[in-house]
Amino acid sequence: TVSQVIERSVGLATFFLSIAFLLAYAVAQGIVAPLQKLKEAAVSLSAGDYSVRTQLTSRDETRDLAETFNRMSGEIERRVE
Repeated sequence: TVSQVIERSVGLATFFLSIAFLLAYAVAQGIVAPLQKLKEAAVSLSAGDYSVRTQLTSRDETRDLAETFNRMSGEIERRVE
């Protein structure tokens, strides 16, 4: 009947939306976690810990940013000490 088709469609839509939400959450965590580590390192650097370095293993712009941060941190450490 029509109500069974609607009920089944709603169930499938709910299932697939749940899967999409979980995948989006996992992707977001993959982006946010490295940036959080970089932020923590920047806070340490601004507090005077010039030896702080980041250890990011991603293969994207985040790693490039971390490598630049490490060079900057090393240069500051070299100039201050």
